[in-house]
Amino acid sequence: MYLQKNRLSHLIYYSLFLFSSNSYAEKIIYNQNDVFKQNDTLTIASSGSFRLQSLIFDEYNSTNDALKSRRDGYNSFSKISLSSDYKFANDWHFIIGSETYINYPKILRWHGRYQKSDSTLTANQLYTGFKNNRIGTFKFGKINDLFYDVVGVKTDLADYTPIAQPLDYSNQSAFDGTGSANRTLRYETSYKKLDFYSAYLFQDTNTNYSTTTFKRKYGLQVATEYHFTPKFSWANAYQYNNGNLSSNSSGEQKKYNGHVLGSSLFYTDNKWLLSVGINYTKNILPTKSGIIQTAYNSETFGIESYAGYKFNINQYSVQNIRPYILETHFKYINGRNFKQNNFGIGTAVKFKYGIGLDIEHYFTSDTVNTPDLTLLRLRFDY
Repeated sequence: MYLQKNRLSHLIYYSLFLFSSNSYAEKIIYNQNDVFKQNDTLTIASSGSFRLQSLIFDEYNSTNDALKSRRDGYNSFSKISLSSDYKFANDWHFIIGSETYINYPKILRWHGRYQKSDSTLTANQLYTGFKNNRIGTFKFGKINDLFYDVVGVKTDLADYTPIAQPLDYSNQSAFDGTGSANRTLRYETSYKKLDFYSAYLFQDTNTNYSTTTFKRKYGLQVATEYHFTPKFSWANAYQYNNGNLSSNSSGEQKKYNGHVLGSSLFYTDNKWLLSVGINYTKNILPTKSGIIQTAYNSETFGIESYAGYKFNINQYSVQNIRPYILETHFKYINGRNFKQNNFGIGTAVKFKYGIGLDIEHYFTSDTVNTPDLTLLRLRFDY
């Protein structure tokens, strides 16, 4: 039952992978010197992406029948990011960052384009901190996990959802270190060609899932990225999460220790964009049997790869066209009989003024007979 229900959400996520731009450059909306005192500087910047998406399955069955409404178009993780940088002394900056998912069809009451259970606004990140050009950067608040920000994003080229990563499968991503988590303290620094990241996740409040309560005691994260050249890099990350699982009915408790390990290679230039990433998890994703009895007790393996080539057009309002192919594999090594392979082909067309159109088709083979699908996406990025 859980697997079938979980697949309904995954069917959406699996279709969200394309290249539009590896990351959208922030637009400066305010930049002023001598704001509060002499020689200080305040900079405020923003970026955003609004996406309307449609899913068309080759056939509808018990696993995706509830998604028929998605054919008419729905919001696909539209978001707005805001950041501020206040330089108050030589080499010292006070920073604030936020990222909010916006379900604009629900805000506009665009019936048929959202579900009642959908959130209107979701604060995915909200943090503050200090930056020093020599010492590094400290951040505290709700922040993306290091695995995703350093390793996973290399193959999540749409920059808003992975395909074969633990973030997509976890039902506790806000607490188990696979997604953005509250009470995160992160440190970032660079030395020559090496970028270094570390994070500590403090104890968080309880979160309920079905008949189970999960409570994080603490988490540890570390990641590195080595830049062989400005165009080619190698990223690695490891995460550990310590917590407790308890039954809401019997009160039975189990200690929980989760691990995530991953690596990715990434290459980009004016034409090509190539990437491949792998990940391994232990005790992160729930098993098909009872969560309390097994304490998750699972091992999974995932791999993602992508290759795209850009043709510059610069005519008739079309800036470029990027055909691409992608492939993903995900399987439970222990804990559940589930695996899935995806092969996708698509074309991303970028017009002027930040407008884009994406057409994709996915060939899927898995243990729950997920049908192939075609995806259409209209987007506006700034």
